[in-house]
Amino acid sequence: MWHQIDTVVILRQNMRQKTQSVEDEKLRTALENMRYKACTTADLAFLRTRVAGTAPGQPDVGHPRYRHQSIITAWNSQKDEINDLGSKKFARDTGQELQYFYPIDEPVIPRERPKGRPTLKRQKFRNKLYLKKLSPRLRERLWSLPPSTNDQHIPGRVGVCLGMPIMIRYNEATELCMTRGQEGTVVGWQSKKGPHGMPVLDVLFVALTDPPQNVKFDGLPENVVPLTMNTVSIHVSFDSGWSTSITRRQIQ
Repeated sequence: MWHQIDTVVILRQNMRQKTQSVEDEKLRTALENMRYKACTTADLAFLRTRVAGTAPGQPDVGHPRYRHQSIITAWNSQKDEINDLGSKKFARDTGQELQYFYPIDEPVIPRERPKGRPTLKRQKFRNKLYLKKLSPRLRERLWSLPPSTNDQHIPGRVGVCLGMPIMIRYNEATELCMTRGQEGTVVGWQSKKGPHGMPVLDVLFVALTDPPQNVKFDGLPENVVPLTMNTVSIHVSFDSGWSTSITRRQIQ
């Protein structure tokens, strides 16, 4: 595989943050130097000025302008909890109720189940459930688990309301600014009743926030894009130590 590579591209410029204040320029420089483990004394001094706190001159994360801003976390479990609390907080602040939508989950039936005594190659198959169908009770259990309990971190249910800030997770269409990390706000959705009697989010309409260029879909306002469902195979781990594989169809 390596011998097929003839060109390597090194990203040297931060493409998401392009405003031109003095502090913005210092931040860009520090981010670029971080990539090469080459931060200078000036970079470290600037980064220390951005440490939040209550002392004079420190950024105050309690300021209203930061109330619904994106947060980078160290662990997926922290992200899950912040997303859950943040969506409820936004709905409460705007006088709305979250509308919850559920995925379409189906079991993954393996072609051949490993037999014989466990070996090192078969360790991953130990304590694994092989399901032919999902019972209503198990399906509800899967929906209640936090995203960090599956290897793709896809939630068991999604709560949305109008105006709620979101971030696109995957590069859906780079030429249409639907890229990983692009922020936006919910402006509408289309839903339907799923095969298991629960509401399913079919299409989510998102107004992009400061996209690199304007985009226009037929029938939609400028810079409003549709996010649609896709199917992903995920491996889910339960508190008991058992696990299973399913396919999950959901807007991510």
